[in-house]
Amino acid sequence: MSIVFDEYQYAESLLKNGFKDFIKWIDLLALARYYRYNGYNSPEIKKAIVSFYKQFNPEYNEVLMGEKIDNAIAKSKKQPLRFSVDVYITQQEMANIRKIKNYKYEKILFVMLVLSRYNKLIYGSRSNRYYINQNFSTILSLAKVYVNKQERNYIKHFLHKAGMITAPEMNKYSEKNTKEIQELLYSNENSNHDIIVNNLLDIVSFYPLYCDTCGNVIENANRNQKMCNNCSEEANKMQTKARVAKYREKVSDNN
Repeated sequence: MSIVFDEYQYAESLLKNGFKDFIKWIDLLALARYYRYNGYNSPEIKKAIVSFYKQFNPEYNEVLMGEKIDNAIAKSKKQPLRFSVDVYITQQEMANIRKIKNYKYEKILFVMLVLSRYNKLIYGSRSNRYYINQNFSTILSLAKVYVNKQERNYIKHFLHKAGMITAPEMNKYSEKNTKEIQELLYSNENSNHDIIVNNLLDIVSFYPLYCDTCGNVIENANRNQKMCNNCSEEANKMQTKARVAKYREKVSDNN
């Protein structure tokens, strides 16, 4: 997972369990923010991170690691420690997402909006515009949508043509950041809250499954289910009537 929603818990777990051979950028950033949150200044943060690093890899190399640690410390000044928060989705936003009428794509849009609103809530943004710059492969993973590269590109193109997102562009806010940035065009804060996502590690489980026939939410359904119980029963009755009618027609022709 390339997104850490609760860096406090993540950092404490990292300090307790350490790392194997190589420390990742998200580890350095979480540690830098964690120490700053606990009152350390920049020199103290670096000393603490280097000391931690040497516990699990005695072959610390300042030439290789020093700049990465310094960058993490610098970023920790700009963005505070991230905590898990509840994320709301409004009724109008759900209606906008459902207009796509493709369950796979709807899940992707839902995840994108949750991630974007999470960042706004964490960093206190007052803008009514929503952006996302996570790797699309990470978004698909959180949405539990598994496709090849060709289909991945098609989905982005489709959502752009459908007016849900802007065309991808390189992140204009950072020359070092090569991730794509897109604006979400289906957000609407001026509506009643419909869904509260309180487990960011399983975002897609909060997106309801809707009946293809009547459009109502399917309660306690498995993800392969296409119809609610009532519509499924009606469909079975219609199929049974069709089979009976076909059988009677065949018997009548034979007589």
